[in-house]
Amino acid sequence: MQVINFDDEMMQFLKLLLYGQPGSTKTRTSCSAALDDRTYPTLLIDCRGNPLSIRDYERKPDVVSLDGFKDLNPVYSYLVGGATPGARELAEKFGHPGGMHSRGGYYKAVIVDSVTYLQRRAAAESIGASDLAIGDQPPPMEQRHHGAVLARMLNFADMMFKLPIHTILTAQEYEEMDANKNIYWRPMMTGQAAGEVPAYTYGVARMVHRSRLDPVMANKLKDYIDDQTDAVALWRPNPRWYAKWQYNKGRSIMVDPQVAEILDVAGIGRKEVAA
Repeated sequence: MQVINFDDEMMQFLKLLLYGQPGSTKTRTSCSAALDDRTYPTLLIDCRGNPLSIRDYERKPDVVSLDGFKDLNPVYSYLVGGATPGARELAEKFGHPGGMHSRGGYYKAVIVDSVTYLQRRAAAESIGASDLAIGDQPPPMEQRHHGAVLARMLNFADMMFKLPIHTILTAQEYEEMDANKNIYWRPMMTGQAAGEVPAYTYGVARMVHRSRLDPVMANKLKDYIDDQTDAVALWRPNPRWYAKWQYNKGRSIMVDPQVAEILDVAGIGRKEVAA
């Protein structure tokens, strides 16, 4: 049993999910954590995101790319300062120890980009389709497989968001249309994971590229966006999309946000300029 203290250290960390279509700047936004001293050094767990999109950043996260869900084990061990063979191997490759800064270790933030791909790998492993050739037919998903994948995703979310470290996940966006042709958006995860994984976060934003803003929202933001604007982050829940912001009153919309701005709005730490 644990008594909740609202000044507890866990309340001083970002726990976020950013979702949107490809090109909505999820990777650039999350990896801007490396540009702020409150969230740098940063570890990026690349799950078919696009780290190439941050090649112009002056400071970048350490990047480890995963091929399967099980590859998380040595990376997680390294992140928490474990002494497993996989953790030692990563320490040698990066040239510094792992661990979390809040516990005397190295990293202040971790990013997983994206959980959509990670769930797909969990599903492939569950049905025994991890090593299929390019033209092979995967076996069908059965009910027991869906349950196994959900269990793995919830265990992943629970363990990641319990860490005393800034934690940012990204996901692709799922779009669906009802019988009245109303369109709705949510994080792209199958089954119950689409609703349960975001429940572990303190903030969820739908990232929307400027070109995809509907006319009403584009008009609302006309004084804040121009041809140089890439995307906006929508933090306020809407009947048509999933979002939330639990730190304080905050802002409902951020234009081309970076992690530094998100930290400032959340009231976490003091603003420092990256070297």
